Amino acid sequence: MAVRVRRRGSDESRRRLLYLGFVVAWAPAVATLELILRYGVDLPFYDQWVAEAPLFAKIWRHQSTVADFWAQHNEHRMVFPKLVYVALAWATHWNVRAELVATWALVCIVSVAIRRCQRSTVGAEGWLRMLQLLLANILLFSPAAFETWLWAISLVNILQVTCILCSLALACSAAPLRMKVGCGAALALVATFSTINGFLGWLLPLPLLFLQPAPAGDRAQRRLFIVWMIAFIVSAMAYFSGYEKPSGHPSLLTAFANPIDAAQFLLVYFGNPFTPLTHPRYTSIAQLIGGVLLALYIGACSYILYRRSNPALLNRSLVWIVVGLYSLLNGLSVTVSRLGFGPMAATWSRYVSYSIFLPLALVFLLPIVASDLADDGRRSPSQLAAGVLIVVLVVLLVFDLFKASEAVAIMRLTRVRRLQGKAALLYVDAFRDESIKTYVSRTDTDIRPIADDLSMLGLLHPPILKTARMQDIERATATEMASGALDRATQTGTDRVALRGWTWNPRTGMPADAVIVSYEAANGDSIACAVADMTLDSFEPPGESKTAAAAWQLELPTERLPGGTLRLCAWALDIDRAAAIRLPGCRDVVVPTRPGSRP
Repeated sequence: MAVRVRRRGSDESRRRLLYLGFVVAWAPAVATLELILRYGVDLPFYDQWVAEAPLFAKIWRHQSTVADFWAQHNEHRMVFPKLVYVALAWATHWNVRAELVATWALVCIVSVAIRRCQRSTVGAEGWLRMLQLLLANILLFSPAAFETWLWAISLVNILQVTCILCSLALACSAAPLRMKVGCGAALALVATFSTINGFLGWLLPLPLLFLQPAPAGDRAQRRLFIVWMIAFIVSAMAYFSGYEKPSGHPSLLTAFANPIDAAQFLLVYFGNPFTPLTHPRYTSIAQLIGGVLLALYIGACSYILYRRSNPALLNRSLVWIVVGLYSLLNGLSVTVSRLGFGPMAATWSRYVSYSIFLPLALVFLLPIVASDLADDGRRSPSQLAAGVLIVVLVVLLVFDLFKASEAVAIMRLTRVRRLQGKAALLYVDAFRDESIKTYVSRTDTDIRPIADDLSMLGLLHPPILKTARMQDIERATATEMASGALDRATQTGTDRVALRGWTWNPRTGMPADAVIVSYEAANGDSIACAVADMTLDSFEPPGESKTAAAAWQLELPTERLPGGTLRLCAWALDIDRAAAIRLPGCRDVVVPTRPGSRP
């Protein structure tokens, strides 16, 4: 009886440890969601003004057609992502942060698909499996992919990834072949009409679906293969019907004409998720890490090919070989299509969402190879696999820690820049600011008509202000919004005034959303004339030296000001509520009167 009680207690402890391991394994997902909610800004950014904004304006005016969904964006036909964008915009009046959370939710589905592949190929539960899941989630939810997490249009890439990984998970399951083929073809179709790399959704599942020999006399597998290939060909013909090469994109022959540059680009592409961009030897280290990852993948695949007579080993490994191949083929595609933009294109963080699948595949492949190599006389296969995983975990965490800390700093700076751009967009009727060109779109001329349209339709939050008078949005008693000051104003010649100050929002634990500078008109109205630069290095809460904390600065062209003696003031802006408070320390400057200046 005592033995039975002890065994029952042991099983209970084991279950608790597994539950704890499951919670820890999902901690990276929770951490990334917190980063999205903290640093995500409700502002359409760059390609969203081309791919989403005009579509929404047409739909809200009941003028959209099927052609609007079929139209190319760069080399992609984003039919299904546009449907998702429209659904989210309809539900939230286009709160961009909803798209960011949807992107995160899709990556959660990818993690579940990886877990399903793991159960199909590894088998029993245990702490070793939880360790693998933790490693996979560290990669999937890495802050190194900060563009994916903060640029809402990245949902298009993640939708394609989700469809292909779900298709692979289904293909290696025990479901009937007809279900695998039918659901896999539907997922491949969605992936294809998300991004051009979605065509991999037709090719990668093939070995998992049709590699196993069919029983004698069973022609169903052959018929399903023919149906699959016909669907692939039809979708390709539809995709490229009326296709046009995107204007401004480099030639695809650049990589073939410069094979050494292409190889270096590919290595940086794979090493970038683990190499801080600020490292003085970034290129060399990224290429080294990328080369090691490729060598490990090729070595593992070569070993499994050598041991192909072992069907159990091949069945356990095949899906992870395909996952690594997915990352490799995406890398080759990015190299061919983006090398012409220059070597920096390999460092774009949006591609981390593709490149991490190579080390992710190794998280599962290396223990499988290690188990097969184990000498039962000295060490059990599970012990050797655990040792390999622990080494991988330590190395991965060390590299990921440095990259993640840099990525979080970039995410914080991205938030500041986009809030600055949002403030400039809010006052686009009052003045033109470079923040719009830099942080919102290609040029303010491009977005001005559509921005007015979206504002009138209630799809910009808050809508564009129709007055430059700061008193109209002043909240004199809202001292909890922000504190700060305009510390000094210095005239640099006759054409510029240099302003500097600080601000801090105790509610958010960060600087105020934006700082607006105004001049005082003759009738006492404060007229907005510029958005301050909030991208200085200091973001710490104000301490003894408040002027060095949460700093902002501005070089204001005097051509934006009327002539004469003017009082300049700074305002802390709450961008979501379109509310402002005046900061202490208004300064007087003398602006020369010249022909054409405003009275």
